[in-house]
Amino acid sequence: MIPIFLTSRRGSVPVIEWPDPVGTKGTRRVLLVFDAHWDSPRCNVKLLKTHLEEAVEEGAPVILGGDTFDAQGGRWHPGRSLDGVRPEFRGEDYLDLLVSGFAEFAEFAAPNIAGMFRGNHEITICRNNNTDLTERAAERLRQSGSPVITGGIGGWILCRLCVTKTVRLIVPVYYHHGTAGGGVASKVTRRAAMLPEAAVVVTGHTGDEYIITVCRDRVSPVTGRIWQDEQIHISSPGYSANYDPEGSSWHSQQERPPSPVGGTWLELTVSRSYDGTRLKKSDGRLPHWKVIVNARRAK
Repeated sequence: MIPIFLTSRRGSVPVIEWPDPVGTKGTRRVLLVFDAHWDSPRCNVKLLKTHLEEAVEEGAPVILGGDTFDAQGGRWHPGRSLDGVRPEFRGEDYLDLLVSGFAEFAEFAAPNIAGMFRGNHEITICRNNNTDLTERAAERLRQSGSPVITGGIGGWILCRLCVTKTVRLIVPVYYHHGTAGGGVASKVTRRAAMLPEAAVVVTGHTGDEYIITVCRDRVSPVTGRIWQDEQIHISSPGYSANYDPEGSSWHSQQERPPSPVGGTWLELTVSRSYDGTRLKKSDGRLPHWKVIVNARRAK
């Protein structure tokens, strides 16, 4: 299916827009892929491909939220081991093979890949090898028709839905690849205080999978209107199954438990309610449009 969305920028902020009216109770979805570690032998490539195929089938955008590449098999890595490298990538042009391999793998989904952002693994490659896997892969995807916008380890995305021909709603989404330190409660509390404009906060990196709702009381300083809304915090898991209690990997040495494997569907559903506000010179009521955010596990 032809993608049903467009990408652009508002200032420096990426915008994903669905130009066709979705109507009341209509839903638009975004596939979130964090921590694919696509080139790792432990990546569930088959599952990843299945989810990308679902996005292509419905014309939905795909966000690659960092650590798309594992990229830990080069000479710069402390272990200098090829155990974490699939055979087809073992060569002197290791990084080139990663870029070419991913471009070939994702070519069928290129028109649907709307955003590709950096994780700690891509940043490590930039620091140690003076090459940017994210930007190089994005260049290849654009050659296959991708509208992909690249970004750093964190930032904003504006999701714009056309409800009717005259009504448009914008959902501010803040993303960050994620950090390992701190508990879930402290992270959510800190992000909620730091990001008052975000309707959705999406992270990855830790292998956790959760959705937490923070309810807020709001007031408009212009009209004095008071309403309540929700800020949704999503942690998306990865596609790499690292649990191996008998092995000698870093995860095994750290006694890490099994982690969920897969991605996340971000669902944006239009809703209409009434709060008693009347139309001027009319007995009609003024509708209050809003977007209900849900997260569905991609498994």
